[in-house]
Amino acid sequence: RLTQERDKYRDGKRTEKQFVDLIYSRVESSISAAWRVVLQETKHRHTDLWNRHSARAQPFVVNYQRRKAELADQHGAGSDRYKAELRRMRAEGERQVLAPAIRAHAAITDTMASRRGMLVVEAWRWVKLGRQHSAAWGSDHARGLEAMLYQQFAYGLKNRGADLHRRQRQMEQDLQGARQAQAFLCPKGEGAVGALAYAMQSFPGRYVAGDLFDIFPLDDGRVGLCFGDVTGQGATAAILMTAVLAHLRASLARYNDPAQAIHDVNRYVAECSPAHMFVSLWVAVYDEADRSLCYVDGGHGHWYITYRDKGPVHAGKPGGLLVGIDPEYAYESATLDLGDVDRIILYSDGLIEQVDPGGEPFEKERVREVLATTASAKEDVAALFQRLEEFAGKTVLDDDVTVASIEIAQSK
Repeated sequence: RLTQERDKYRDGKRTEKQFVDLIYSRVESSISAAWRVVLQETKHRHTDLWNRHSARAQPFVVNYQRRKAELADQHGAGSDRYKAELRRMRAEGERQVLAPAIRAHAAITDTMASRRGMLVVEAWRWVKLGRQHSAAWGSDHARGLEAMLYQQFAYGLKNRGADLHRRQRQMEQDLQGARQAQAFLCPKGEGAVGALAYAMQSFPGRYVAGDLFDIFPLDDGRVGLCFGDVTGQGATAAILMTAVLAHLRASLARYNDPAQAIHDVNRYVAECSPAHMFVSLWVAVYDEADRSLCYVDGGHGHWYITYRDKGPVHAGKPGGLLVGIDPEYAYESATLDLGDVDRIILYSDGLIEQVDPGGEPFEKERVREVLATTASAKEDVAALFQRLEEFAGKTVLDDDVTVASIEIAQSK
């Protein structure tokens, strides 16, 4: 049709304005129609996502409320068994309902962004087409059409830019909400569970972190602990962190055995996560009866033991593979006598890999130097982050950084 209209223009049957208006209308109708299709498809996919996951969540909510009332009658609303069972059920809901919904929403958003990019390319194709047709008329016509096409294209880009800016603000708000939700899943900055007092702090390299830490009561007065670091940064790592934490809570509550729990999580990550995503994971169960810590170190290795008589000592290399590499890997547990131990300090690799302006990494020796000057869990965390920011020369760090210090109550 463009060729026919060009020939009519050359024969004097169409004015230049009529031909240019045709180019305009094709650009506008083509891009607008395609964009309407994208928006409509996205709306349908979001509606379908909402319906499917609402249907999945409803039975869980009903069962959760019923089971909550039963537990309150059986064990009392404030008992440890009551709280532990509710935590396990919430973790199961996060794994079965929340995590799949987040992944599906991310896939829809990625598809929409990709289609938007294709429409920009489509607009540019029309500009090039107009240039080819206008070149045959002479310089005056070519410059006029070029200018009008570029004006139209620039106007479209301006609108797209404003739309992208608005969407970026919305994404930042969503990520901030995700960060708050993530903080809700993790324990408070300091507290106590059984005979263990703790302090922790986490700074994400982006809006949300892939580091994980949790401490929670188990049966018979024991306490479950876990610390880990998902490879990568941002929302993908944070989603996997949420899924791992939920699965690990449920497994520890079920088995009370860190080796069995990490075996279950390892198989889950290997089968369900993307091929390039792995987790360094430290899992432990503390038994106050004999002041022992049964633990498994799955590729983590970043922790110190502070003894009362000899200060901080690095715990050594990890005793197992990263979680998610081999689904059949047999993890082995070890037992640590905490009779003369004051604190256990765990940290993610973002701490020791942070570099100063000259490119030198922080490294574990500086961690030991800081811990040699502190006397409590709260001091451990505050002093390490203060020293790290001074070393880096900035408060926005290169990677997720999490530090947790667990203080063991001395026997009476």
